[in-house]
Amino acid sequence: MFSYEMLVNCENRLPEDFVPPSLAAPDIAFAADPSDEKRFLEVRAARHAKRLFDAAKAEGIFLYGISGYRSYERQEILYQKACCKSSAASSLCETAMPGCSEHQTGLALDVSCPAVSLNLSQAFSETAEGRWLARHAPLYLRLCAKISTMLSSVLGRLNLPELWGVMIAPGSPHSGWSAGRGSGSVTSRPAPKI
Repeated sequence: MFSYEMLVNCENRLPEDFVPPSLAAPDIAFAADPSDEKRFLEVRAARHAKRLFDAAKAEGIFLYGISGYRSYERQEILYQKACCKSSAASSLCETAMPGCSEHQTGLALDVSCPAVSLNLSQAFSETAEGRWLARHAPLYLRLCAKISTMLSSVLGRLNLPELWGVMIAPGSPHSGWSAGRGSGSVTSRPAPKI
């Protein structure tokens, strides 16, 4: 069974062949082709993303998924591209190295809105959509706003603020999963080396 008790970073890498056992494309607005792998999330995470996006839409907030699941290979391409553009050493590249990204778990989703041209930028946090997401996401998901530099030592890379990223996991009031023993969670405890 898929476990949510994992920490994914450069010290706790996922293997190249890791793929969540069940991926689904949530029925949400997405800035990607229907067949693009980045539209997919772990199946239970997809349901919770849908609930969140539906709640936003009901309040006149229009969110767009930008990037969900990323294979090891896709992350490698993004990492190489980002680090080639960066004048800093690759260890300071803002994009996670392959095997070090939460996106490979199918539990991470980058979100944006038309007000910032569907870009992933700091400006998202200043939009009505960004403020709504910050207030409401914890009711439906475990929000993982990757904004503090103190996490950079945990993540093993320069951690620039990602005010557009959410981590979808059980344990929130509306998630339908209990927080008791045996339920899944995304925690800060290191998982066993894979």
